[in-house]
Amino acid sequence: MLRKKINQIIGAAFSECGYEGNFSEVINCKLPELGDFSSVGALPAAKQFKKPPREIAQEIVNKLEGNPLFENIRIDGPGYINMKVTGTFLADSLKEMLDSANLACTDGKKEMIIVDYGGANVAKPLHVGHLRAAIIGECLRRVAKFRGHDVVGDVHLGDWGLQMGMIIHELSLRHPEWAYFDESADTFPAEAPVNIEDLETLYPTASKKSKEDEDYLNACRKATTELHAGRKGYRALWRHVVNVSVADLKSDYSRLLVNFDLWLGESDAHQYLDMLIDRFIKEGYAKESDGALIVEVAEETDNHNVPPVILRKSDGAALYHATDIATIYERVKDYDPSIILYVVDKRQSLHFEQVFRCVRKTKLVRDDVVLRHIPFGTMNGTDGKPFKTREGGTLKLKELITTVTEKAFSKLVDGGYGASLSDDEKRYVAECVGIAALKFGDLSNTCARDYIFELDRFLEFEGKTGPYLLYSAVRAKSILAKAGADDITATDLKEPASTEEFNLMLALQAFPEACEMSFRNREPMVLCEYGYNIAASFSSMYAKTNIIRETDTERKKAMLALVKAYLRVIEAVLDLLGIKAPERM
Repeated sequence: MLRKKINQIIGAAFSECGYEGNFSEVINCKLPELGDFSSVGALPAAKQFKKPPREIAQEIVNKLEGNPLFENIRIDGPGYINMKVTGTFLADSLKEMLDSANLACTDGKKEMIIVDYGGANVAKPLHVGHLRAAIIGECLRRVAKFRGHDVVGDVHLGDWGLQMGMIIHELSLRHPEWAYFDESADTFPAEAPVNIEDLETLYPTASKKSKEDEDYLNACRKATTELHAGRKGYRALWRHVVNVSVADLKSDYSRLLVNFDLWLGESDAHQYLDMLIDRFIKEGYAKESDGALIVEVAEETDNHNVPPVILRKSDGAALYHATDIATIYERVKDYDPSIILYVVDKRQSLHFEQVFRCVRKTKLVRDDVVLRHIPFGTMNGTDGKPFKTREGGTLKLKELITTVTEKAFSKLVDGGYGASLSDDEKRYVAECVGIAALKFGDLSNTCARDYIFELDRFLEFEGKTGPYLLYSAVRAKSILAKAGADDITATDLKEPASTEEFNLMLALQAFPEACEMSFRNREPMVLCEYGYNIAASFSSMYAKTNIIRETDTERKKAMLALVKAYLRVIEAVLDLLGIKAPERM
């Protein structure tokens, strides 16, 4: 909001001086001793109007001189206009931001946005490979919603593939007497005959057998085909498996503070496949190739190979291309979104390029609908390879969460944190700290980048870590509680009385820009960087100021108002990252 106001002032000055154009954007001054903000508009204006940039800069400075919002305005270098704002302007602008319901983070145009993230498979436990999709997608969903958009988050379950046929066939061998396998049966048990522990052993067993026995694999394929065709017993058993799996998935995701609006799967789009395939054939988009049905999506300008989309294999089975295309059709029909984001492993980039080209070529979406794949890299161990257990296996996500929580608990006890807390409170705080370490350690990296999982470093209470931000927020809560600051409001803010207070006020007002950049670039890392910066600014102010012992009543109220402002912003940042701050530590 502060930067926006200054942009408007600078833009008006350029216009009043006869320089119409896009010259208003200001940036943070690279050298704080020269000012708080810097305008480089005189340089592009000089090219457009054929005048020396310093001459144009001087005209703008002359126009701005005497403006009570600026303490100092100067020209540096080839024509940079550096500005230092007054403390009064800073405080008034912060009050205005705090008076906004969402801290001035509103987009001008509300859009319907669907975020596809999670990508969990039914009958398989979540593992570390599912972490990034879940927490990146959750952050993007929260940021979009915070900025005022209508947002729907969909887990998009893998519930319709060969793994379902494997589960069904393996159960038919173990329990042939079950009604699900009697083709003449019409009624089936209301309670699931399997639990999550059963499923966690069934799928690996079936998968292993299918790799060793061709007949077994063919039987699994047959079961999958019959499931898709609507065989009653198989559909009933499949529904039980889905329900058991989803209950377990919700438990794991909730510990990560990940929440989906929709729990739809590939099966939900299956009903549209035949209709879409018939349409593509009729309209000339689809053709046969070696027995398969395909849609060519390569373009003459391509500098890399883009294979055709395979709608149906020669054996009649539909593949992921077809399912994802049908899902887009379903989403457009049900929600008419402006934007659909897919938070999926970067190794799937070609797949989404094919799918997006196909739905545009076949006119399933409007030209103005944004379809974007948000690719993410791999979470690696210290050896630089994808994270594994010590035995070399894939670590379940619930085991990772437990490990992180236990390590956080030990860290808290060893560091003397929360000495007055009960054991239950310590366990709760440990989970908050552990999840903060896990999520911040991940989200503080560019999405597309692989990163090294270093739990000991992520759990540190100093430096750019989740626990550092949590501790900073809890410290602010502690100050306000000790001071009995319930009645303190933003109206109690005064102009900063120290450099540290000035810097904190300035940093807090960069929140709308950080939020906008995170949304525009689809990068949670921006919020992580911003959260760390304001936490560091708050720590600097706290180290130089004894708020609780301040004897000047008005001065104390002003400082408490600033602490309250900081707490509101840091909690907003943490919430957007999907991190919860405890009341005490």
